[in-house]
Amino acid sequence: MKNLTPIYHSQSGESLLEVLISLLIFSFAILGLLGTQQRMMLQLFETESALIANQFSINLAEQIGGLDAMVITQLDGSTNTVSQLSCPVDQCNSYWLNAQLSDWRQQLDEKLPQSHSLICLDDSPADGFPEAPACGGSSRLAVKIWPQNQRYPMVSALDL
Repeated sequence: MKNLTPIYHSQSGESLLEVLISLLIFSFAILGLLGTQQRMMLQLFETESALIANQFSINLAEQIGGLDAMVITQLDGSTNTVSQLSCPVDQCNSYWLNAQLSDWRQQLDEKLPQSHSLICLDDSPADGFPEAPACGGSSRLAVKIWPQNQRYPMVSALDL
């Protein structure tokens, strides 16, 4: 009778190589998921900032729009931006109006610390960038807010 000896197949490192390739594929999948999560978090932050900016611009426009008589007392002619408002004494208190404007700017700085805001006269308010706000015209008072890292403003405008 023949002597039966077990036959062993040489597997010198093949399973180790398979495990390493599996780990490499798994790590690329995890990196892809982390990148997707980071993009989603950034998009969420930008959307939240845009909503806050939009609400602030609407609030100021409603406060100013509720006044029947308002006069822009300080207007920078080169940029068409408004820095101070007033109204006739019998219509409203100019000090109160500018205090409201100051409070609005302070609240905006607290909620969106790195945003750019501008109140200007602009006939086409939905344009411009923080570096070049594109304020031009005389028929609409525009409240423009650019949240951090966004190129287009959140705008509310009032016809004067």
